[in-house]
Amino acid sequence: MHYQTILFDLDGTLTDSFEGITKCVRYALESMGISVSCLEELSCFIGPPLRVSFAEFYQMNEHQIEQAIAKYRERFREVGIYENALYQGVVEMIQKLHQNGLTLCIASSKPRIFIERILTHFGLDSYFQIVVGSELDGTLDEKSQVIQAAIERSYAQPDTTVMVGDRKFDAQGAMENQIDFIGACYGFGREKELCDYPHVFLAQTPLEIADFLLK
Repeated sequence: MHYQTILFDLDGTLTDSFEGITKCVRYALESMGISVSCLEELSCFIGPPLRVSFAEFYQMNEHQIEQAIAKYRERFREVGIYENALYQGVVEMIQKLHQNGLTLCIASSKPRIFIERILTHFGLDSYFQIVVGSELDGTLDEKSQVIQAAIERSYAQPDTTVMVGDRKFDAQGAMENQIDFIGACYGFGREKELCDYPHVFLAQTPLEIADFLLK
């Protein structure tokens, strides 16, 4: 078995969080007088840090960004966090990897406090040794920083560590930390986005990830 430590993204890799994230973004935008006709327009917010997305897609300044994030979290912490579902096969994948002695970690740009609540909600918290996410004060806001922190806190060796994610930010973060990458093509990035980056495998289902890692 080549890999010992597996770093997982959360949104688009373990959970389908489209509804919760996009509805919370719409809530934030509408509070600032910006109308959104279709939630699909906001799928670009899934993956990168909110600060980056509000600046890039709506040209907000620092004050506006902080205002939008506050409104987003207002809805997310009570409602949006539960507008979420595990992808089919995720539980079986996690259980297989855990039973085979692999070290499982979360490395997500989502705030850590929300990640922990989501894992507990779905009964997955006991499977993950390390959970790393951004902090509410903006610390660890970059995906490469999140991955680096997960590697350090799990005492992982880069040559036996792999990042699993569905967006280019996951692939870029893995590359910057000199670890391998597995693309979750069933998530929000899709194969077209991920195939342009170095990868050892592109999975169409969560169980394909388990099969690849345990072969």
